[in-house]
Amino acid sequence: MRDGDPKWAWWIDERELAWHEGMALLDLGYPREAIGRFEESVATSPHQVRTRYVHLGYLLRAQPVVGTWNDAETTMRQIALLAGEVASARTVVLLSRILPELKHEHVPRSTRETTEQLTWLLSRAVA
Repeated sequence: MRDGDPKWAWWIDERELAWHEGMALLDLGYPREAIGRFEESVATSPHQVRTRYVHLGYLLRAQPVVGTWNDAETTMRQIALLAGEVASARTVVLLSRILPELKHEHVPRSTRETTEQLTWLLSRAVA
């Protein structure tokens, strides 16, 4: 922030811009490029736990589209580490849309198993 910036602009930084670019790329049908931007947004927010949690959810949304199953499993494990620590209705809604899609037979078994573990953990964190 600079002195002349609007007071509401405190949250606009490289992390936030990368996340918005990832969202736009995913919506435009460029999931591989979106993943790169989501990864950047996650990497630049290690101490912003709630932001990291939300951004990991969006990264997970893009990874299955291009079939990066191992990366999706890693992302789910990262989400699991934060699930008990962060309350985010936005992320819960996002994950409730993504996780059922990762339980289908075309998804690798290890990814389905990680999905089941995360689903169970999230049900316990919310309860």
